[in-house]
Amino acid sequence: MIVCEYATTCHDIPNVEEYLYQNPSVYFYLPFKKQPEELTPYLQVAEQRPFYKSFLKIYSQSYSAENYKLFEIAGMGFRKALEFLLKDYAIYLMPEQEEAIIKAALGNVININLKNFPTLVELAKRATWLGNDETHYLRRWEDKDISDLKRLIILTAHTIEQTEMIKQYLDEMPAPK
Repeated sequence: MIVCEYATTCHDIPNVEEYLYQNPSVYFYLPFKKQPEELTPYLQVAEQRPFYKSFLKIYSQSYSAENYKLFEIAGMGFRKALEFLLKDYAIYLMPEQEEAIIKAALGNVININLKNFPTLVELAKRATWLGNDETHYLRRWEDKDISDLKRLIILTAHTIEQTEMIKQYLDEMPAPK
């Protein structure tokens, strides 16, 4: 087996593209960080907040795709990570509506199930718009790219985490009577 750091830098192999095609036992890789740094806060609390589990997995895989320069599928993956984050959070908040939330369009989950969190709603809508640009044929936000999508997804996750931390402290420290 031959392992190349970059397939096109295996200079000792003439016609490297043809060689790789004809020899499936040749592996190549692009070195990159395994876990995106922006996920660190969520990895630390994932045990207490089960709604992060799928989000973390999908976002990390999308990050890997981006690092492999697979930009066309990375954006779709980030959009999927956003959908899982928002739907899993809505299910966490309203477990009795799980089946309806799973079947609902993401926009409906944002507007109906998360309506009590206005900042979250506004961030999630914008992240969804950019995620749709990465998924659909027509691009509506020409001046935005995958970096903006990732920032909005992380802001959405921060807003969820902030909400949960506030609830936790208010529950642990009720106002004196």
